Amino acid sequence: MRSGHSRAVAFGYGLNTLLTGGTLAQSSGTQPVVLTDGQPVFLRMNGALAKADRLRIHAERLWAKAAHIHALLDSQRALGRCPDPATAAKFAVLRTEHSRVRVDTPKPRGQW
Repeated sequence: MRSGHSRAVAFGYGLNTLLTGGTLAQSSGTQPVVLTDGQPVFLRMNGALAKADRLRIHAERLWAKAAHIHALLDSQRALGRCPDPATAAKFAVLRTEHSRVRVDTPKPRGQW
């Protein structure tokens, strides 16, 4: 007879479940067999992943708005005009909000 542990925990990962696990037990006898209780444990991250997607989409929209306003401000400067202070303030607010919402993803196309 073998000595040592007779129970184990096994884990795997998949597309819809971040982590799946189950317990295994080794039967005693001349020919040991690995048995399971047939009750897998799932770690589903649907809520967290959905929130991350919503934050990413929101950050992309904020970035697009800020990039549009930045282009307007640049065109005003290129024409030798003083940019509208309200537009400049809106750009600053959008840029700040984007930096707070962003989930450490790189900015799409270009820099501010």
